[in-house]
Amino acid sequence: MQLKIGDWLRKYLDKTLSGNETTTMSYPPPIAKTIGFELVELGQASATLKMQTDPAIHGNPMGTVHGGVLCDLADAAMGIAHARRLPRMSPSQALISVSIFFALFGRMKLRLRPERSSWVKQ
Repeated sequence: MQLKIGDWLRKYLDKTLSGNETTTMSYPPPIAKTIGFELVELGQASATLKMQTDPAIHGNPMGTVHGGVLCDLADAAMGIAHARRLPRMSPSQALISVSIFFALFGRMKLRLRPERSSWVKQ
């Protein structure tokens, strides 16, 4: 049985999916597996992701979390929050996040567990 994206994600988080329930969105996406983030909370128009950083995987030459990792987290949170509101998505549709700007002043300890949230306003 095919579910709306938001319904499927809610059941995924609640660990109540049955074997025959599917949706048009692939989750977890390959990038989540690659850099190691996971969806931990889903609101009406929000998504919260978490990840444990590792200097050997997520660090830049200065010893801080690479900005691209933070952009990936923000992009994924925005995409999930937006997709949550869609009834269905075809394979030809894409979610595009525009104008991501990060200004990091100071160092971020890699031992921290950064959590990024995103909200969608329409």
